[in-house]
Amino acid sequence: MDVTEQAKEIAKRFSTQRVREGGETFGKLQGRIPLPQSLNCRKGKKEKAAAKGKYEILYGNEIISLQAVEQIVHPSQTAMIAEIFYWIEKNGLLKKRMTVSELLLIVERKMNEEGLASFASYPKNPGELARPRTLEIAAAFNRLRTLEIHC
Repeated sequence: MDVTEQAKEIAKRFSTQRVREGGETFGKLQGRIPLPQSLNCRKGKKEKAAAKGKYEILYGNEIISLQAVEQIVHPSQTAMIAEIFYWIEKNGLLKKRMTVSELLLIVERKMNEEGLASFASYPKNPGELARPRTLEIAAAFNRLRTLEIHC
């Protein structure tokens, strides 16, 4: 039974009087440019970039919780995200004032062309790494408490 017409009639009778605040379009989205100090793997005199199980990354003094990122299915994906962050920091990519989207494109291209081991701290023995999707890497960025965005 199709009640579409009835629903439209009811909606007309009970108008919301809502004022359109955003106009006809949402507007232009501005790219988020992370500042270089957002990634800092230093923990005292040492550097720390490692996965702690499936849902945590230890990055310097920070713990990045990926508990709500349900698409991560194995700790090796979390380990790969930690390696990616370390690679981004060590190669000074944040100093080049790229948007998060641009960074993720570079990471995706490098994974496709050079493989996962190209990000590893120890390329000859990369350990157990599995490819995360770009969305999981972005989710980790969004959960980084030290993330600062250029305005």
